[in-house]
Amino acid sequence: MTSGLATALGPGLAQIGTNVGGAAVVGGLTGWATKKLVKVVAVLVGLELALLAFLAQRGVISVRWTRLNELLTGVSHSAAQAPSLLATGVAAAGVSAGFAGGFVLGFHRG
Repeated sequence: MTSGLATALGPGLAQIGTNVGGAAVVGGLTGWATKKLVKVVAVLVGLELALLAFLAQRGVISVRWTRLNELLTGVSHSAAQAPSLLATGVAAAGVSAGFAGGFVLGFHRG
């Protein structure tokens, strides 16, 4: 027996709904995991910078802070130039929209 909703929507719309819903779930999980990973990386980078500052203060190492700042600025500039999610998801708009919505929700709730 088929459900009333699937019959009312037809096979095409039911499949699109399944694709978008599944992508939203995967996007939500990915967003949640990404937020957790970003937090761990931020803590590790902070600890590394604190260790560098401590060792530089003790005279063990010499850190060129201006060069480190230039390097980090270059990395952030390169990341900003990455292709946008919209440009890469045009071919699969429904799945991309579901994934993006789920990702944002998962990242926000994570």
